[in-house]
Amino acid sequence: MITSSPCEGDRPAGTPGLPLPAVEVKITDPASGKSLKRGEREMIEARRPNVFKAYWLKPEKTIEESRPDRFFIAGDPGRLDDEGYLKGVTN
Repeated sequence: MITSSPCEGDRPAGTPGLPLPAVEVKITDPASGKSLKRGEREMIEARRPNVFKAYWLKPEKTIEESRPDRFFIAGDPGRLDDEGYLKGVTN
């Protein structure tokens, strides 16, 4: 779990919410891992203290799905809106 809707205030439809405390979420170019500007839609990546360190007995999969800076490549497209809410493919 990397995001949550706030308990108080606006809860926009169509979003899983804002990144949780201690969670970093970024949208990247899938090939290069380069961070994109807010509003651009591409690959969701996340980093937090409790994201797993490696796939069990699958070092090649760990390399494929994580960056050297420990961001996990979620494999899902998305974007961050101007308020920081994570949005999926349809919004």
